[in-house]
Amino acid sequence: MTSQRDAVLEGTLEAEQLHSELNANTIARVPGTAVDIFSVIDSRGINLLFQKLGGLLGAYLNFNKRGILVTTERTLAIQRFTAAHELGHAVLNHRAGIDGDDILTRSPFGTQRYLPEEVAADTFAAMFLMPEYLINEVATRQRWDSASIQQPAVIYQMALRLGVSYEALVRTLTKYKILSASRGRVVLDEEIKSIKRGLLGNRVLPPDWRCNIWELTERDAESVLIAEPNDFFVIRLREMSSAGYLWNVQQAREAGFSIVADERFLSAGSEIGSDVERRFTAQPTFTGQKDIRAVQSRPWDPDDIAEEFRVKFDIARPAIGFTLRHRMEVLAA
Repeated sequence: MTSQRDAVLEGTLEAEQLHSELNANTIARVPGTAVDIFSVIDSRGINLLFQKLGGLLGAYLNFNKRGILVTTERTLAIQRFTAAHELGHAVLNHRAGIDGDDILTRSPFGTQRYLPEEVAADTFAAMFLMPEYLINEVATRQRWDSASIQQPAVIYQMALRLGVSYEALVRTLTKYKILSASRGRVVLDEEIKSIKRGLLGNRVLPPDWRCNIWELTERDAESVLIAEPNDFFVIRLREMSSAGYLWNVQQAREAGFSIVADERFLSAGSEIGSDVERRFTAQPTFTGQKDIRAVQSRPWDPDDIAEEFRVKFDIARPAIGFTLRHRMEVLAA
């Protein structure tokens, strides 16, 4: 029987091999952003179906044609990890099987022992969605150093950009020894709701706390952010208001965002007349992909642009049914 160690090694090597086989455009839309796992599955010719599965998260089928089922009743991060887990079964040539909530609570990197096939698939999912090079790319882009990454709020923001759950990222950072085992246990105990409250402050009270709260700065410019319709974005940008330059928030409204808070802050110790931080909180009112562009200019001279902030938002519709590739294949048959 395959040992736990061998299963972890098998899953790791297969994830690394698949990353090396696929080109960058298939793996991630922009370097340093989330792996496009659903497109990767499509690129392997595996049918991908989203549907209600009751208490199950997903399944791998390998009868006449290989297929992956993913629940429609969980968050995008859970859907993505489930899809990666089932892809692991596929590329590792495992037998068909179904998966429940246990894939969210176990870890192949600890002392827990369970079926080697599941260990290998869990390892593949973690290593494929969170390879060390991608974690480093995100940290470099955001200027998060090794001390920053010890903080729960930073880990939460990194998890959002990688499209994974906070818990999955903590376990993977521990595996890479970016977090020590003891620090990993501490940050796993952090209440995510308190992190979200800290980001929103008293400005906004969401209908419930299952939404994600993104904190965006100039370092996110030109990114592709894959989010959900109920997410909030707290956008912090330097504004040269003393020189007459203001961020045009109306552009975000026209693009499909509801601005629920708009504030200016002077940094502690700053003198009157210094640049301020413009902080506005927004929620999308659309689904699908949109390029959002905002400029900082003088209202009386809109062509005099001091800065530009552009981000592509992919607000994921709740997926249901087969992917577009499979539907097109059926129509062409």
